[in-house]
Amino acid sequence: MNLGTQIETALLMAVTGICFGMLLDVYRRIRCKNKKKIVLLVLSDGLFWSSYAIGLFISLYYVNDGQVRLPFFLFLFVGVLLYFLFIRRFFLPVMNAVFFLCRLIGNIIKTIIHIFFITPVLFIVKTVVFLARMIHSLLLWMIKTLLLRPFSAIGRSKK
Repeated sequence: MNLGTQIETALLMAVTGICFGMLLDVYRRIRCKNKKKIVLLVLSDGLFWSSYAIGLFISLYYVNDGQVRLPFFLFLFVGVLLYFLFIRRFFLPVMNAVFFLCRLIGNIIKTIIHIFFITPVLFIVKTVVFLARMIHSLLLWMIKTLLLRPFSAIGRSKK
């Protein structure tokens, strides 16, 4: 492996370490912290670590034909260290703002769906149920008045 490829691989590993730090912070933010769902937590942890390892080795494969050496992992560690020492304090507020905006946009979309779709459907359903109850009451009154009232006098004695 020539010197240019080694430098390119070292820089790639440092950048990959920085990306790993960012991904780790994002994953920590969205990870389920419910102790009752430990199976989901274990599965999501395994999926995160395996997908990161696959991405790391794919990037290594494209840069230097997949040769894995100890200095590359040292540069990966240096990248993670750079992230946690210098970049994290700038990245976390941006990440929190993005999550806040996503939550805000989600709430706006949920409110719009509720106002324009759910509320009219509930109004229509309540109106139909109200009309059905009115028709039911009217039919019962008509049956009672027209069919049962004439026969109710048969059993009564006249005074």
